[in-house]
Amino acid sequence: MYFCTSTPSGGFGAFGGLVVKGLGFTSFKAILMQAPTGGIAILTLLVTIFFTNRFKARWAVVAACVIPPIAGAVGLVKVQRFDPYILLACYYVAQTLAGIQPLLYSWANLNQAGSTKRVVVFATMFVAQCTGNIVGPQVYLQQEAPNYHTGLYVNIGCWSVLFCLVVLMRFYLSYLNRRQVARRVALGLPADLKDMSIMSYTELEQYKAELAAQMTAAGMDATKLYENAFDDMTDYE
Repeated sequence: MYFCTSTPSGGFGAFGGLVVKGLGFTSFKAILMQAPTGGIAILTLLVTIFFTNRFKARWAVVAACVIPPIAGAVGLVKVQRFDPYILLACYYVAQTLAGIQPLLYSWANLNQAGSTKRVVVFATMFVAQCTGNIVGPQVYLQQEAPNYHTGLYVNIGCWSVLFCLVVLMRFYLSYLNRRQVARRVALGLPADLKDMSIMSYTELEQYKAELAAQMTAAGMDATKLYENAFDDMTDYE
């Protein structure tokens, strides 16, 4: 996943100015037209944060974030170059890729536990990200200027694969959750646990009180629900 998102971002980061210049702008205007991309990135992050907190489903927000960059890159490839501003709009749409990577980091951080596993996961993520940033600029071939079709097709392919991986990961995590539900029920614990990481403080306190009440009603010690919260344990443990 991280390779698939860092390869396009690495390519756009290195050659975004040349892509914009190839739309028909002068060098100075190409630099000027790059200015809004920072604002697009910030706006995209704010929107993704809002929808993540609103719908409590990171996978859906990540999958939705992949669609606009695909549409923007397809527009850059397929739209005829009679109006540079239409192509520039496609380029700006593709810049919404900025919302993907932070969501993937937060998603990974919340789906594994244990110090060793956490270190391995983040090291793997870092290697994949660096590899993608190396590969990304290499697919923008000089002989294809100003269109850079190979680079754009690689971007579209990476985002398409990423979309499929996100959907597959959703079903895999659902499978793991069902296994954990069965284990909790067998231990006499509440079957369903909500994601407390994206709750407000008030929602969090209310939910903790609900869990404590459920365990007390079942004749269990409510303090045991959090007794391993800060222990170095694996997900399965």
